[in-house]
Amino acid sequence: MQVAPIASTRVSHLELLLTPYRAHAGAGVTDADELTELAGRTRDQSWDRPDAETNEDYLTQALDERGLALFEHASVTFYIEDVTLALVAVLAQVPGIAVTAVSHPTADLSRLRPIVPALIDELEGIDWPTADAIIAEHHFYSMESYERLEKIFVEQGFPPEHAREVARAVLPTCIDSPALVTGSLRAWRVVVTDLGQPTAGLEEQEFASLVLGALRDVAPHGVRDLDEGLA
Repeated sequence: MQVAPIASTRVSHLELLLTPYRAHAGAGVTDADELTELAGRTRDQSWDRPDAETNEDYLTQALDERGLALFEHASVTFYIEDVTLALVAVLAQVPGIAVTAVSHPTADLSRLRPIVPALIDELEGIDWPTADAIIAEHHFYSMESYERLEKIFVEQGFPPEHAREVARAVLPTCIDSPALVTGSLRAWRVVVTDLGQPTAGLEEQEFASLVLGALRDVAPHGVRDLDEGLA
């Protein structure tokens, strides 16, 4: 699974000097954490709080007080690949998460490979190659059916995008679904918390772990309360 943080909020530090926040700017603070603190101090006009002089102290207090609205200003965009259609569908349902996935009506999906569930690797004996072969066979025949259906409708004069709309009915949910996914820190915190639960699917747990690992670089103070066991 590939989960690459390709973009995140950047602060104009020259312009930041024009705000009352300038006295709190500290070395080593990431732009995302800095912007979140600025949001909170602007809201409360709390430019001089001796109990929260540092960015880490301020965001810790915000998290303790469930001030999660502050975390909607900074955002992170991930390019994801080697993930299933099922996972992308789950992400698309999370409020505050924008998903641009491979287009079923316009893209040639027959070129996308199957994603084999990681749990198969834990099978012993002959069951491992048997289970792997079942998935490979299912993917092969699904793609063959997809291409046959598309051809039927195209030859009948239907537009390719309409033909593919019909053909996708036979696609397996384990098909690779590359996507660009953007969300605020608040939204990503929801993703990590919900998909990182032991009751979530293994693919969802792996995704949550990789996202949290990236967020610890982008906004370490803004996710410091999240479960260390996830990554």
